[in-house]
Amino acid sequence: MFRTRTRKIISDIWTRKVRTLLTAASIFIGVFGVVSLTSAGEILVSQLEKDLQQDKLAMLKSNVVLNRDAQVNNADVLDTLRQHQGVTLVEGRAAYPLFWRLEDEERFREGTVAAHSEPFDQSQIEPPRLIEGRYPVHTGSQDTVEIGIERRMADEFGLEPGDRIVMRVLGESKGSTVETMTGEIVGIVFQPYDYSTLGNLVSPDTLVLADYEDAQRLGGFQGFNSLYARFIDFGVAEEEQSAFTSAVGSTGYIPTFTVIEDPAQNGQIESTRSTSNLLVILAMAALVVSGFLIINVINAIVVEQRRQIGLMKSLGATGGDNFYMYAGIAFTYGLIGVVPGVLLGLPAGYLFAQGLALQSQTLIEEFTFSPAGLVLGIVVGLAVPVGAAIVPVLNGIRVGILEAMTDFGISANFGSNRLDRLVGNLPLPISLRQAVRNAYQKKFRLALTGLTLTLAFAAFMGIFAVFSELNSLVENAFDSFGNELTINPNEGQDFESIRNLLVSRVEAVDTVDPASSLSIEIQGFDPPPVQAGPPGLFAQGFNTSNPEILELDLISGDAWNNDPYRDGVVISKSIAEATGKKVGDQVVVLGGGNTQAFEIIGIANSPNDGLWMNWEDLAVFGGLVDSSGRPYPNSFAVSLKGEDLSSRQVDDVITEINETLLSQGISSRFTNQVELAELITTIVTSFGVILSLAALLIALVGAVGLLTTLSMSVFERQKEIGVMRSVGASSWTIAVQFLAEGLIVGLVSWGLSAPLSYLFSRGLIEALPFGGTYELGYPVTALIIGFTGMVIIVTAASLLPSLAAARKTVSDILRYQ
Repeated sequence: MFRTRTRKIISDIWTRKVRTLLTAASIFIGVFGVVSLTSAGEILVSQLEKDLQQDKLAMLKSNVVLNRDAQVNNADVLDTLRQHQGVTLVEGRAAYPLFWRLEDEERFREGTVAAHSEPFDQSQIEPPRLIEGRYPVHTGSQDTVEIGIERRMADEFGLEPGDRIVMRVLGESKGSTVETMTGEIVGIVFQPYDYSTLGNLVSPDTLVLADYEDAQRLGGFQGFNSLYARFIDFGVAEEEQSAFTSAVGSTGYIPTFTVIEDPAQNGQIESTRSTSNLLVILAMAALVVSGFLIINVINAIVVEQRRQIGLMKSLGATGGDNFYMYAGIAFTYGLIGVVPGVLLGLPAGYLFAQGLALQSQTLIEEFTFSPAGLVLGIVVGLAVPVGAAIVPVLNGIRVGILEAMTDFGISANFGSNRLDRLVGNLPLPISLRQAVRNAYQKKFRLALTGLTLTLAFAAFMGIFAVFSELNSLVENAFDSFGNELTINPNEGQDFESIRNLLVSRVEAVDTVDPASSLSIEIQGFDPPPVQAGPPGLFAQGFNTSNPEILELDLISGDAWNNDPYRDGVVISKSIAEATGKKVGDQVVVLGGGNTQAFEIIGIANSPNDGLWMNWEDLAVFGGLVDSSGRPYPNSFAVSLKGEDLSSRQVDDVITEINETLLSQGISSRFTNQVELAELITTIVTSFGVILSLAALLIALVGAVGLLTTLSMSVFERQKEIGVMRSVGASSWTIAVQFLAEGLIVGLVSWGLSAPLSYLFSRGLIEALPFGGTYELGYPVTALIIGFTGMVIIVTAASLLPSLAAARKTVSDILRYQ
């Protein structure tokens, strides 16, 4: 009997090759998605956990600037901070612009030179890992300096220990004289931790490490620009954050940007993990909804083979025999889909992880796979079809012999219920009325197919809504700025001198405005943790007498519209709501080691929590003043001549500005606002594409399900097609009827998915790294795009069965019957 049952399974699988292929394809899609996405996430998280060692992560990072007239002893500063209550380690970082070139090149490239307060081999907080050679040390040579380069830079330019590069000596280059120094590469390092300068991440592709004294000469700087600290535990770090920041402010350094993070919940790892989990959930959803297709297929097989079941029972087949055969068919479908899904999913997961590794600031070099992804793909890929087949199989094998062998055809009350009469009275051609009636005849099958498509359309429209809103948010945020680039000089500079220098020497410069920024706290406001977007809370100071430099979307108050020199601050809507503040109230601000109350003169609708004020007021509050008490900016907003400039055009101007500043011994970092907007848009779009591809897995399963359902419908309704042919129905009429049936199912599914897509978008916002940081709406275009996608997918899925039905002739049907 075992051989007979197995032959029966093989025979049914082989006889219906197209149905087998379509069903197995839906399972393959789900298994492939589960294995590849689970593997990618596991590989990335595992690599990041290996790279980012918890006991070496800083708990508090404070970006600092050296007061213009301050003379500090870095060793004394570090010793003072190490004595602070609860502190276990404090180290300084210097990461400044570097201009370098290969020996056979003429033009300098832009990069970063980084140095630690400790020798690299003794650094205990976020140290670089030596890959080849040794760490650089100070040799005292005036012509050659030892350097280490990041592995990604070495790979990019084909460099290795023993090679040399030429670097510009910013500390000694003035006017038209360009002093250079040869850098001898003595080591290749891997730095998984980020160097941040005023909130800007440093690219590892052009990262050079040097001893602190050599780095000072190359970068032309006087002190650190970051301080890293670890405490007894993270709870102590949170308690001491304000006091520690104040202590930093008493050393001659001014803290401008401070971020605190729990090493046990590193944002980089948690962001990758949450993204990975979301992708896996979508892939699992695709696999689970493929179970709906299995239910339809097995149910159709059981109904189709009712007489076979009755005949087998009359010959002595037990319920267990029938269950084995029909559940075995479902298991075989799963096996056919699982094998290629796993074999292709494992390398795809590795390649997927490699592609995402660059965004996660890590490297994955050796092929690896996730055992969890492998096991999950196999188990779920086999369990879903078998589990989905249980109910229809049990229903089928409970049929008695007489019932199975007897077919009374259409019942007497067919077409007489209220819904049938309503459809019959519709002012539509008879073929379309028949399509509507046929769409709901198999209600259980319709429910499962419709549910699959509903989930697919809801996921797609929800994802599109979120990322469409994010792109609009980015565009609106950058449109509010009136400048194309921002200059952050390494040391404090006089505004008038910088403005006169740039306006007179750089033709493309239109205006230069002073600006200041400071990391702050607001009494009574606890900002939500974010894993995407600017961390921490900032006060932004700008030139309030120039209304074009920043356009705030005020929802209350008039800010500086009537008086550009008015005292006071504007706060974001979320801060106002969280603190219960309104225009005219006082808000207490802590920053730079100082505490002060300011009057609220406006509340702005902003995607980020923040505070805005006159740049001079913020500079005084933050300690950005010279020895005579006059405030100076720590950044400059530069507006260029012309409109709709490209990022390349802005880059060309930055190059010219940089050369002008370097001629005066001023080294700076630049932010290309146009390029930054394009970069953020690209990241958001790429992320949306990845999630949309995961949703596409569900859509493909739904399309395959609809294709299979209509194919079964064509098979079951051959007599009906024959009757239609015999009374003169054309191929076009028959094809349109089946095509309309598919479109009706798709239209109903789209209608049901519309409200679900809104709920999905809300859940997606909470699940993504930025959580509830941004207020995002639901654009109507999501419904339009979803409807268009529905028509395309449903039409494509319905076309093949419709054409198959149209090709059937009366003689074909009579021969089959």
